[in-house]
Amino acid sequence: MKTYRVTLKPKSQITSFPSSDTLFGAVCWGIRILYGEEKLEEILGKFSSGEPPFILSSSFPMSASEIMFFPKPKLKRIEPEKVRALAKERCKDNQKKRALFDVMREYKKFAKTSYIPESLFKALLHGTETEESLFKSYIEQKDFGEEKFSSTEIRVRTKIDRVSGSTAGEGEMFHSETKVLSSGFSLFFLLKTDNIDFLHPLIGKDKFLSDHGIGRDRTVGLNHFDLSYKEHDMKLGGVGKRFVTLSKYIPRLEEINKNGEMAYDVIPWVSRVDNSYDFGGDRFIKDRVFYMKEGSIFEANEKKEFYGRLVDVCQIEGKAIYQSGLSFPVFFNS
Repeated sequence: MKTYRVTLKPKSQITSFPSSDTLFGAVCWGIRILYGEEKLEEILGKFSSGEPPFILSSSFPMSASEIMFFPKPKLKRIEPEKVRALAKERCKDNQKKRALFDVMREYKKFAKTSYIPESLFKALLHGTETEESLFKSYIEQKDFGEEKFSSTEIRVRTKIDRVSGSTAGEGEMFHSETKVLSSGFSLFFLLKTDNIDFLHPLIGKDKFLSDHGIGRDRTVGLNHFDLSYKEHDMKLGGVGKRFVTLSKYIPRLEEINKNGEMAYDVIPWVSRVDNSYDFGGDRFIKDRVFYMKEGSIFEANEKKEFYGRLVDVCQIEGKAIYQSGLSFPVFFNS
């Protein structure tokens, strides 16, 4: 498959950086609307048979100079003696306790950091960077903290009754968080496919998803983007079978080496059925699924372009609703 980089430039405030399952749902709705339900069922059948026509990563930040930021791989934690040694290096005037406190405080912030620049991401894949050297870069530069990419704002909204379509009553108000990307930043996600012409009416400039929006709260003016794409040789990844996932991932047990290196975060996930066009009624919550978070590390039994599966998360009017758990893998050199 060829790899493409799809750029998302927000035209509004957003609720989150669109994840792979949200992007998958948006693309599937686009296929259904533009090509028809029968075509969508054909596409979903290819996913179920292990021949997906496209694979999506989650979306990540990108600077005005097109520096891409990727999820920080979940590497082995720094050993305590190395943390103490680093504190000793930074110690001034024999203030050892203070230096250790400062380093530990910074390490807690570093552990919560979600993204790193492409150069450091590649270096980790090829073994020229480690968690320790990455932390040193963080202390010295602090150029990949999450606050760099966006700020959070609070919106006051009024509840709408899903049955009557009206406000639920006097005083039924709530607060929700929205994000505003920092000046000069946009988002991007990666797409693998051998049939970009089929997807062009959805992701091309001024095409379907640019008009439709991606994710929830589109009807109240959130999560609207200008989309564009280009073929992009990422030059990412190595020759090993160990990989980091760039998408939310639901593994198949047989594809993972159970004795290999694994480091992952599990996300319990419950989402709503998109009923913008169909599927109105009582059932609007999908079944819970458990995802492996972007940045999680696994070792595969066999090197492939994708891992994972679609999950049937509910049935509405005799139709299956699917959640995507396909991994977009990037491999280490060993």
